[in-house]
Amino acid sequence: MKPDLYLITNDFPFGKGEDSFILPELPYLTKKFKVTIISNSLAAEQTCFLDDEICVVHYDRKASIGRKICDSISYLGASSAHKEVIQIFQSGEKIPGRIFESILFFEEARRFERFIKKNHMIDDKKPVIIYCYWFTYYCLTMLRFSEKHPNIKVITRAHRYDLYDEGYLFGRQPFKEQMNRKIGNIIFIAEHGRQYYRNKYGEPEIDGQYQLFRLGVRPLHAPYLGKKVGEEFLLVSCAQVISRKRVELIVDALTHIRDFRIRWIHFGGGNDYEKLRGYAEEKLGSMENISYELRGYVASEQIMEFYGCHYVDAFITTTASEGCPVSVQEAMAYAIPVIGTAVAEIPHMIDGNGVLLSETPTAEEVATGIRNIYNQSVENVIKMREKSYRRWKKDFNAEINAERFVEFLYRIL
Repeated sequence: MKPDLYLITNDFPFGKGEDSFILPELPYLTKKFKVTIISNSLAAEQTCFLDDEICVVHYDRKASIGRKICDSISYLGASSAHKEVIQIFQSGEKIPGRIFESILFFEEARRFERFIKKNHMIDDKKPVIIYCYWFTYYCLTMLRFSEKHPNIKVITRAHRYDLYDEGYLFGRQPFKEQMNRKIGNIIFIAEHGRQYYRNKYGEPEIDGQYQLFRLGVRPLHAPYLGKKVGEEFLLVSCAQVISRKRVELIVDALTHIRDFRIRWIHFGGGNDYEKLRGYAEEKLGSMENISYELRGYVASEQIMEFYGCHYVDAFITTTASEGCPVSVQEAMAYAIPVIGTAVAEIPHMIDGNGVLLSETPTAEEVATGIRNIYNQSVENVIKMREKSYRRWKKDFNAEINAERFVEFLYRIL
């Protein structure tokens, strides 16, 4: 019989946000393990339907105000919470806000723990792997649970919002130090993230618990190798339209380019989408050499279909904060040169296959980066495209990375 593995997610398979991360890994997990997915989604409707061999459990984390208050009050009597409060006071910064976020984190963990116990979700007799897809409140729940059941091995991935202090409003990740001492392995998707965490929480005697297993993407077909048609420079970006992605900086950069024709396509919606539409029309609407399309949310498969049948001159990201962006991985899988900011793992992704901008580039610097790709000789462009593809194949091939990661899980069990 296959050993049990419980994959705990934020939304999948009830939402769209995690599909591109988790789906490539699932076939490899099911080869080695009997997989149960526990989704913490607020959405009621399942959006991704899986093979019958995968059991899907939906934990609806909505709760009444009274229930939340009761669980928040229990924070006062928990020894782990006492340690939290001491650490927060020792930090000397934003103390009320950090305590508030810590309480919210704790009460979410308590409610999830109640759900697990009430429904007898986890077999406490035989070896089990708990695979938390994010280093968040349900990881704290499962670590509390595993203290009483040594047959349970808890591991977690760490991405961005669940790793960097900036992921929380008051600049502190709740309960990280305490979870760090108890967890079996933390799986980082980027070396930048592993080094950040090691410097902040790492203890030399348990350094082996910090493992690097990148995610990756699986292209639908081979890169587009057709010849470039026409004089138009096709620039593509893909990101949520939210403040930290700084998509409006692409608009500003395009206003500085008047000497060649550019077609810019942006994939991605978000809270600031309508604001971006208005801004783009104001800045670019009268420019004869610039055409643009803001396509809103588009599924990853459709974006890769687009890459497969269009010659894209460059992919661009002007993000201020990242983990290891899947959008860049997808572009590289289709041999597209990349223009990106020097944040998180992006400097590792751009090496001879595009233009690395500064962390906080000006519109003029971004425009220079675009012009740099445009002015390359045919021979240099070919080399850039080849390097992009090789970088994907070496570090971000989802099939190879998933197979290695699942073998690791099987060994640690």
